[in-house]
Amino acid sequence: MGRVCILTDGTAQFIDSKFPGHDLVYTIPVGKPSTGVKWGGISRRPSLPTVDDFLSHFMLLSAEYDAILVLTLASSLGNVLENALQAAGKYVGSMDIQVIDSQTTDVGLGLLAQKAAEMAYHGADLNEIEDAMRVAIQHTYTLLCIPELRYLTRTGYLNHSQAVAGEVIGMTPVLTVEEGGLGIIEKARTRRHLFEMLQEFLGEFNHPWYIAMLKAVKGDFCRMRPLRRYLNEAFPETQISERSINPYLATMIGPRSAGLIVVDHLDENLP
Repeated sequence: MGRVCILTDGTAQFIDSKFPGHDLVYTIPVGKPSTGVKWGGISRRPSLPTVDDFLSHFMLLSAEYDAILVLTLASSLGNVLENALQAAGKYVGSMDIQVIDSQTTDVGLGLLAQKAAEMAYHGADLNEIEDAMRVAIQHTYTLLCIPELRYLTRTGYLNHSQAVAGEVIGMTPVLTVEEGGLGIIEKARTRRHLFEMLQEFLGEFNHPWYIAMLKAVKGDFCRMRPLRRYLNEAFPETQISERSINPYLATMIGPRSAGLIVVDHLDENLP
């Protein structure tokens, strides 16, 4: 049976560094932006892995492995998926490569990579791991709260006039990361309203396997402390963590933005 490894990008955050198969996970770092360079008053985003980055990793890993599963940052948040697919198309070696859009980021991407690596460690082949990941992705939910709407002009989700008007009236959109784009589920006008919306969203889950609270780099607009109390009471058996959002995400959606990643019974969805 051929050896399988997992390749992901530097937006992934791992909750455990010593899981079974951790040495089967390889990460392409996210590059730092030029110091002090800004775009429209917004800090420039770190650079994401390029086609050449993926090709060089494919060549290096082919010396040790027979197959690679590539798990990328959600395509709605960056062009990593596109670059990985182009690289896979240009690769001329004998190694099997499968590229999957994780439809998440941060801890969500890290958890998927971890579970894929655990399957590889226990002897699963590339097809088995791919099938399991496609199921697991459907049970991984990513929610983003973005009070600084001007950051959404980068993604094309809003134009400048819409962003300015939304910030003037204090509107905070709550977005889900979905296949094909970002989907808005609600617009909050106050912090209390936002907290109630998050409670309503979380109320749709009975016994989630894992919840990651992605804290803002600056401030606490999304009221993470009372939300943590609510989570502890509502889901006493669920693993819950708090982490600052990764640097790439912070520069994309703003340093005051926060989020939630909910994984619904991920273990039960894997063979």
